[in-house]
Amino acid sequence: MHVLPDQLMSFGGSSEPCASVRLSSIGRLGVELNKTYAAKIFVFMEKHLGISNDRIFLELIIKETISTLHPSQLCIQGKATSYLPLTY
Repeated sequence: MHVLPDQLMSFGGSSEPCASVRLSSIGRLGVELNKTYAAKIFVFMEKHLGISNDRIFLELIIKETISTLHPSQLCIQGKATSYLPLTY
């Protein structure tokens, strides 16, 4: 984990504390695992950094190998929601 404190960020039109999180993994992400990871990450962020889960943007990047990238899954308010299409 790499935390950059005191950054100028806006989320939903507010400058209250917020976070943008990106998690990538080779072979250990997927629809069911993402639900578990998202829930744990959101709880951790709120408990240890004081950032409400409605102010966190989480992107889970699924890779099968170093060179194979699958669509990213977005998570908001502590829940895995949708996938972003790949763009090159």
